Amino acid sequence: MRDNGTPFIWLFDQRFDSLVPEFQRFLARRGFSDPTPILGYRLFPDTEDPSVEDGPCPLRQEPPEEINRRFIRAWDRGDLPIQRSGGVPLAAFTLSGLEPREGLALFGPDPWSSDALNNKVRQFQWLHDAGLPLPQFSCCGDPATLRRELPALLRAWGALFVQPEISAGGSGAGRVRTADDLDGYLTRLAASGLADAGSRFLVTRYVPDALTLSGHGLVSRNGAVFVLGVDELLLDEFQFDGFLFPIFPRDGDLEAILSLTERAGRILAAKGYWGYFAVDFLSRPGHTPLITEINVRFAGETALLVANLRCNLFGVLWGDEWPDPLSCPLLPEPESRIAVTKIRPAIGEVYRPEAEQGTVEAFLAGRADAFRVRYHERPVRVEKGHFLGLAGRRFRLQDDKSDINFFYLQSRKTIVA
Repeated sequence: MRDNGTPFIWLFDQRFDSLVPEFQRFLARRGFSDPTPILGYRLFPDTEDPSVEDGPCPLRQEPPEEINRRFIRAWDRGDLPIQRSGGVPLAAFTLSGLEPREGLALFGPDPWSSDALNNKVRQFQWLHDAGLPLPQFSCCGDPATLRRELPALLRAWGALFVQPEISAGGSGAGRVRTADDLDGYLTRLAASGLADAGSRFLVTRYVPDALTLSGHGLVSRNGAVFVLGVDELLLDEFQFDGFLFPIFPRDGDLEAILSLTERAGRILAAKGYWGYFAVDFLSRPGHTPLITEINVRFAGETALLVANLRCNLFGVLWGDEWPDPLSCPLLPEPESRIAVTKIRPAIGEVYRPEAEQGTVEAFLAGRADAFRVRYHERPVRVEKGHFLGLAGRRFRLQDDKSDINFFYLQSRKTIVA
């Protein structure tokens, strides 16, 4: 198969297209000829509906874990246009939902490792045991237990931050200050399908007036840990919209966050994980940064953050490259500040494609200072979805943060057809 070119599976959404050449170069160095991607969003499109000939097509974006499960089912049925000889490389946003299969070469550790390490209840337990700084927390076994313990938790902490043990990007998170708040939260959660009667919950003390910063790192296949940098997350309530990088110096203890990110990476390595990871923090001036979760997978902002990486991302993860961050940081010192946001839709609305403004590739290469792209070429009616495209802009390091906030609030909006 290698003599005729090598197909590989790329189970990422469109935000990660700029990383495809990196993975191709990685595979080529390992002896694969003409590595050619089979894109997950082409195999399982959000808008494909042959019955719709005119008018908007329904948009239903599934979480990456569900796309992974669909892929495994399709692989087992044998109905994918993929030759299976020689071991087909597969890279994915997360390994959750995947399973080892003959003929597949998964890029990453055993999927069970990611599943276990992404569990927020377990994370807090082993982070606490390791002495890393956390907000005050409690683990509740199910909704009934959460209701029963609510009065005592509210008396102790005043307001709570609640999330199911398995979630990503802030989905399923909520602030609870009263019993009515909890009832409404559990109703919304059940309707979303993110939790059921047997779900466990992580409950932490709600920390007001804190920024959410994220430390990014790599654990190589041979256990080495490398820290990349720290960005600020742009949030819609608690849901991830985008990021700005680098952070403003006044907004966080950068050295402390980098150190804690490395410590978290070493814990992951000791538990058998290798791959990308991101540690989210609550940051307040004059306070120790508090870890809120570890994303044991690629992060939503990865492709844009590592655009100027001084080595091959996948080579470092595999252990083929061994950079020395002391003599040459993996990411060069930024000369400008970038902000990138999702373009968010409203459920039930119809959206028509917009004309693109720049491209992500030109933005990453420094040939453009702004972009706005949409990922759907035909009108769509949103049934389930969290982004239609991306918008980004480059700012001077001395520009005021209010300018970035204004850009974010304006650019995340969608135009209804």
